[in-house]
Amino acid sequence: MMPKGTKVEDICNFIREKLVSGRLSNKLTIIDPYIFAYDINNPKKNDINPSEILIQILKPIENNFQKLELIFDKDKKSNLPEQHSQYLKNNLNVDVKISRSQAFHDRFWIIDDRAAFMVGASATGFGKKHFFIPNDFFNQVDTQELLKIYRKDTH
Repeated sequence: MMPKGTKVEDICNFIREKLVSGRLSNKLTIIDPYIFAYDINNPKKNDINPSEILIQILKPIENNFQKLELIFDKDKKSNLPEQHSQYLKNNLNVDVKISRSQAFHDRFWIIDDRAAFMVGASATGFGKKHFFIPNDFFNQVDTQELLKIYRKDTH
């Protein structure tokens, strides 16, 4: 459990450690319908830039993987995914791909298409409310089902 008020840095460290323990070695896929609910060109006071959060999590381990795929829901509040993509490409030494899917409400992080876990909040909400990140990973059947759904719906 990540209680309300948890420092963003502590949340980022926890997720980074989870990625390392999951042996991230090639591709990280993040399914988060609201990942781009932040306008880089018009930031509001107290808003969290999700791209900055991803950089904080991933920069120390960017040599551990080559690909980052971000899947968002274009029908949710989405601001300029191309700008976020470019911002990430400018700050991380990985290939960045942006895809869309309307199949999900929850947020999932998938390591190398074999290990998945859920993150109960978008990066834009880290520390604002209580949310959950389980210590363990999904079983193989659930991970494969998640991949099947996202690949069928992603465009």
